[in-house]
Amino acid sequence: MLPDAIEKSGHRAILQAIRGLQDSAPTVTWQVITSRPNGSAVLETALSTVAGYRVTEHAEAVEQAKEFARTNLNRAWQSPLELARSLAHYEVMGWGGELVRDPEAALDRVDCAGIEKAAEGLVRPIKEVLGRS
Repeated sequence: MLPDAIEKSGHRAILQAIRGLQDSAPTVTWQVITSRPNGSAVLETALSTVAGYRVTEHAEAVEQAKEFARTNLNRAWQSPLELARSLAHYEVMGWGGELVRDPEAALDRVDCAGIEKAAEGLVRPIKEVLGRS
């Protein structure tokens, strides 16, 4: 959704969300890649795109996101070594290894309220940068 909005806005930029740890806590860092000094405008576009977005109105997008997550989580099962790495990574990041151990059950428990809370958490850093928190 965000890449399409940024492209349609005329900005020649890439906006990426990067998951990581900061002070031993899981965080999301947003990176704006652009050749011009319009990073703030790209963030404004992203924020205005998600303003008023209601998950319940986009059931197809929710299913696409769950399928994407399911595919990524099941990838860990391709080898014992990758499974061990993924389990350790998810535990260290604070997301819980159950996501990797049983992706179907974990994703089935995700409801619209949980997705909206997660989406709000994703855009919180953008709001903070723009002074809207």
